[in-house]
Amino acid sequence: GNLSNRFDDLGYRIIGVDQSRAMLEVAKAKNPKLKVRLGEFLKLPFENNSFHGIVSTYAFHHLNDQEKQLALEEMFRVLVPDGVIVIGDLMFEDEMAKRSIYQDLTETERLVVEDEYYTLIDVLANWVKKYDKQVNKKQIDRFCWITTIK
Repeated sequence: GNLSNRFDDLGYRIIGVDQSRAMLEVAKAKNPKLKVRLGEFLKLPFENNSFHGIVSTYAFHHLNDQEKQLALEEMFRVLVPDGVIVIGDLMFEDEMAKRSIYQDLTETERLVVEDEYYTLIDVLANWVKKYDKQVNKKQIDRFCWITTIK
């Protein structure tokens, strides 16, 4: 719901998807015009080639690597051939960057980071090659990245 108002203001037609009815209600409260659907990464409730763009923010890190690959397959299924996927999330550029950042974390911070499945952007780039797509990346802060897949 937080980003839907911005996209709506720009004239985009948005459909919010979440696996939680409660979160969909929160999104609708923030943007009453927003269309919402109950669904999840691994089984999107839409026909093939339904969307020109898919945006995911701060959710991809809840999926393990196998689930991420299945989610990408599902996103590409509902995306038109020249569509774009944007993922904004906590990520690491590669394993070396991850190790470097880990060195600066406290033990408590490490436990928090290790409790999720943060994407390695170089691995993501390798996964999308089979779809003839590339990953463009923009670092927002130490952990946060925006990746554009097209």
